[in-house]
Amino acid sequence: AMLVRAGEGASHSVGAPKTNVVDTTDAGDTLVGAFAAFLTMGKSPEEALRLAVTAASLACEGYGAQTAMPTQEKVLAAAG
Repeated sequence: AMLVRAGEGASHSVGAPKTNVVDTTDAGDTLVGAFAAFLTMGKSPEEALRLAVTAASLACEGYGAQTAMPTQEKVLAAAG
């Protein structure tokens, strides 16, 4: 995923961690939701993106949409 700061010419990219992918149904929704949630918690955009990518990767390890979405605690533990 890539974060681009308009007007600044700066970008920040985050690669996805190795994941045992079984279903990508909810990856995008999880990424966007986690990014917004972590921003509202006061995380920097770069840190929020890193955590959101982790959340999306974890969501790919389960089946379905809502049931595969990881908890905040699981995301923080996996992100290290």
